[in-house]
Amino acid sequence: MQRELGNRKIFDNAGFKVYNGSKTALWGENGTGKTTLLNLISTKSNECIYIVPKAVIGYFCQGFENLEYTKSVLENVMKESVQPQAAVCTILARLLISGDDVYEKVGILGGRERIKVSFA
Repeated sequence: MQRELGNRKIFDNAGFKVYNGSKTALWGENGTGKTTLLNLISTKSNECIYIVPKAVIGYFCQGFENLEYTKSVLENVMKESVQPQAAVCTILARLLISGDDVYEKVGILGGRERIKVSFA
């Protein structure tokens, strides 16, 4: 895989496989492309990246770009969820977001609560 960002080469001749059930870590110095790689994988935005059709990718977005601030907590979590609403409400309750709080707009939440919603 080769990927350039502007005029800067990010990856050159990179390749790897992650097998079902394996534990995988990605580490490196700041600015080495870890987040860029994860964004490419999670958005499937590069034709060189192959992900098996049944794979489900979970990715915690550092900048809350996965959240829609004008929608409720529940709407945000349900839009990507494979779980029914009852299970989502249980997950939110375990993150200490319950009752009418699930209907609050994400835009009025503080940083700590937004982290919980993004994680859920």
